[in-house]
Amino acid sequence: MSIHHIEDLKLPVVSYKKGEVIIEEGVKSSKILIMQSGEVKVVSKGEEICKITTKGAVFGETSVMLNSPTTAKVEVTTDATFFLIEDAENYLKTQPELVYNIAIILASRLVNMNLLFVEMRGEIGQKGLNKIKNKLYALMITTNKFFDRDVMKPFQSTEQESSK
Repeated sequence: MSIHHIEDLKLPVVSYKKGEVIIEEGVKSSKILIMQSGEVKVVSKGEEICKITTKGAVFGETSVMLNSPTTAKVEVTTDATFFLIEDAENYLKTQPELVYNIAIILASRLVNMNLLFVEMRGEIGQKGLNKIKNKLYALMITTNKFFDRDVMKPFQSTEQESSK
């Protein structure tokens, strides 16, 4: 089956009222929500990261795909509706096009984080870079698991870098 629109999946629609939390921070989730209408704010460690109004925005995918606790709280700021995928891990195994589209979103986030890192590096220079790299690395590992710590260690300073 080819997916041209999210509606083609015939997913149940759920509604939330302003102030309701649709994703709690720090808990494993088996569901994915896809925004149909409304606005939410994303909060991590008490800091508001962003507000989202984009139809098709996906929430809960990282927790499901990595079988890990959620990295942020998502709270509805205006009445909102979402497509709901319960038991998302098993559902995604039957929907390769949807998985591909989620992978594109995740890859885009990674590219944007990398661009931000490069921009930050240019602004602070080498002197403050090691401290920022370590903090950014810790943030990325705890919030989004962008890099596999066993294979790629791009933000760990070497002894040579530490002595500068």
